[in-house]
Amino acid sequence: MNRYLIVLLVIAAAGAGVYLGLAQGAGSATESPRIVTLRSRDVAVFRGVQCVANVEAGYSHFLCSGRPRSKAKYDVAIFPASVLVYKMGRPDQPLFATP
Repeated sequence: MNRYLIVLLVIAAAGAGVYLGLAQGAGSATESPRIVTLRSRDVAVFRGVQCVANVEAGYSHFLCSGRPRSKAKYDVAIFPASVLVYKMGRPDQPLFATP
């Protein structure tokens, strides 16, 4: 069950990243892509997933979790070259990490 939840969170976080990268307006196909620039501490919400843009020690990343964040069991940190999944409050002990 835990593996299923972790995989689900990773897929949701990756989907959020793809959505941000490919978001388009709901109008016609001739519209230009909608690009949103987030600054540090900006929040993006996608249905049941909440992501915070963050910069820590010079590394930009998204920190995503289920909503509401106070009840989330896992966090997903999405960096440009890797993804980390860990239990809330234990960022130094990832349950899953990509190279």
